[in-house]
Amino acid sequence: MKAMLDAFWRAAAYCLHPRVILWSLLPLLLTGGTVLGLGWMYWETTVATVRATLEQWSLVATVMQWLDSVGGAALHTLIAPLIVVAVVVPLVVIVSLL
Repeated sequence: MKAMLDAFWRAAAYCLHPRVILWSLLPLLLTGGTVLGLGWMYWETTVATVRATLEQWSLVATVMQWLDSVGGAALHTLIAPLIVVAVVVPLVVIVSLL
C-alpha cells in the first residue's frame, strides 16, 4: 500500500511539471487559435448564409412573424449567430479532443 501511495504522489507531482502542462494545453491552444482565425475570416459569410437559408423556410418565417407580434423583433439578428455557435461548439470540442 505504501508503494501505491508513493507512486500516486510522484504521478501527481509529475502532472504539475511545466512540460507536462504545456503538452496538455497545446492541443487546446492550437484548436483555439485555429477557431479564432477561421471565425475572423468566415464569421460574417457564415452568418449571412445561415440567415439566408433560414429566410427561405416557411416555418421560420412563421416563427419570425410570431416573434414580431410578441415584441421580439430584435431577436431576428440573434437567431443566425446562435445557430452558427450551436453547430460549431461541438465540432471544436471534438477536434480539441482528437
